[in-house]
Amino acid sequence: TSDILPSINFIYSVKENMNLRFAYTKTLARPTFREAGPFYTFDFAGGYTTLGNPELTRTLITNYDFRWEWFSRPGEIYAASIFYKNFDKPIEKILKTDKEVSWVNTDNALTYGIELEARKKLDIIHSFLSDFTLGANLSLTYSEVEKADEEYSAWGSDIGPEDADSLNISKTRPFQGQSPYLANVNLSYDNYDMGLSGSIYY
Repeated sequence: TSDILPSINFIYSVKENMNLRFAYTKTLARPTFREAGPFYTFDFAGGYTTLGNPELTRTLITNYDFRWEWFSRPGEIYAASIFYKNFDKPIEKILKTDKEVSWVNTDNALTYGIELEARKKLDIIHSFLSDFTLGANLSLTYSEVEKADEEYSAWGSDIGPEDADSLNISKTRPFQGQSPYLANVNLSYDNYDMGLSGSIYY
């Protein structure tokens, strides 16, 4: 396949050390070899048999990002971001039977949320800590995907979509593999005179 993937980025400097950023991009995700290969593999960890789907197509993704950032001084930052992503034909893992999984293209999915980020030098506590920097970020994400027909009707061997409707089974769910939150903390040490640096991440 051939796709045109435009990208537009806009940066407005509120003042010398503060920016507003807006980005619009089109990206894509292609199926992996295992997802598209017409063969069975066995997951020894989970006990599932997986079957690839050669009918999979690539996913087109439309991305919107808005970010405020403030560089309070060199090496420090405070930032807040809002993001929105729309997925056309996302690739989703489904449970075909109680022991077999595969992948299908669903019609549509979306994710949106916020991200907060901060990085601060610790010399504000004591000059002895001038080579240390503490950083953290937090992402909160909402996601929604339309269930594939195979998944929607897989609530019993004889249950079809019309029966699922009568049972008030939702036609949407969170994006498979998408966590509703993500948090990171890190402590860095940089001593340029000694040529020594190190970091701890959680």
